[in-house]
Amino acid sequence: MKALIKVGYGCNENCTFCHTLEVRHVDGSSDEVEAKIHRAKELGHDMVVLSGGEPTIRRELWRWVGLISRLGLDLGFVTNGLLLGYPDAVKRLLEHRLKYVYMSLHGTREVHRAVVRADTQPQALKALENLTGRGLDLTINCVVVRQNVDHLLPLVDACLPFTDAVLKFSMVQPKGGADRLFEQLTPRVAYAGKKVVEAVQYGRAKVGEGPGLRFAHDGLPFCSVPGLETLYDDLKTHRFATMVDIGEPDFYPVDDQAKVQPEACQRCALRGACPGLYRGYHESFGDLELQPRTEGARSNSFNYVYEGSLRALDGGCRILRDGVTPWDRARTLFVQSQGRIVRYRTQTRDFADVELERIKHGAGQLYADLSQKDAPTTSRATWCSSSAATPAPRAPSATAAPGCSSR
Repeated sequence: MKALIKVGYGCNENCTFCHTLEVRHVDGSSDEVEAKIHRAKELGHDMVVLSGGEPTIRRELWRWVGLISRLGLDLGFVTNGLLLGYPDAVKRLLEHRLKYVYMSLHGTREVHRAVVRADTQPQALKALENLTGRGLDLTINCVVVRQNVDHLLPLVDACLPFTDAVLKFSMVQPKGGADRLFEQLTPRVAYAGKKVVEAVQYGRAKVGEGPGLRFAHDGLPFCSVPGLETLYDDLKTHRFATMVDIGEPDFYPVDDQAKVQPEACQRCALRGACPGLYRGYHESFGDLELQPRTEGARSNSFNYVYEGSLRALDGGCRILRDGVTPWDRARTLFVQSQGRIVRYRTQTRDFADVELERIKHGAGQLYADLSQKDAPTTSRATWCSSSAATPAPRAPSATAAPGCSSR
């Protein structure tokens, strides 16, 4: 699982939609960032992803990446990619276990310049050339705004040579600069969805049946991108478990609190994985563009899968001692078993996060699969809400379903 660490908010671009517009002058100290890298290791993550602002402009960069690799962790970046336009920098980062890059590119040279207010598109393309063929988990992220929504096809053409990348179209979030310039930057979701569908269909036709550039989207309700529901892509699909901002005392679970599924979504068969609408968008435009799908069945259960365990402390709970803040209240399950604390997690997208939390902590029921088979068959143990010690599961999965209260 990945841990996302924001190292500060300074940047060498000036994007119109910048989430951190008001705090671009704030940077975390090197000691703070290093402490959070050590904390990510302590929490059992296998990758640290540095973000900002722009993390690659920090003079402590090489000190941080060296620490990450010495701790046996993989390295990733959320970046504009400008440093990665230099082959020597990419070579050095690969030596420090670089495995993941989430990089911005918003259109042709002219469109990109209008969006980021810097003439950096050629350097970004050079970075993608340097990264392609390296076996990286590589995403090219295009934030969809009014300035580029009608120019997505040329972006697809520019990205076709990067055959091991994913080109992702992300609806602009009303935050920071995009909140201040909401009317100037924000297209309507129905129109943005239509243009994203056109771009993906165009790209797929260009790629053909063989391997090549893949596609994804984020921030758009599924009813606005019909046929592309399985291409949804966010921090959770990228296996981010926790994240931390500058000044925060500890990691927090990745959540979708900036998004809302309004009343119109409650009866939709696609509700589970669908992001709904950004809250700021919903407050401005409402939900009249949504077209809920009432046909089709939804899943009625989900699985918690074994992640790891640690020895309990005499006279106290080790999880409480080490801190519960980083652990997702809905997606993480701890079970006390034979002197150990066993950790399970669910990656399901069949339920919205608010539904998961209600099932696990309210009106739900939890079953342990005690068989030794490859897949659950019958449930041989049931736990309802209780503070008592729990029987030890021998198989690495548990199933939750609506029913009675569970922990």
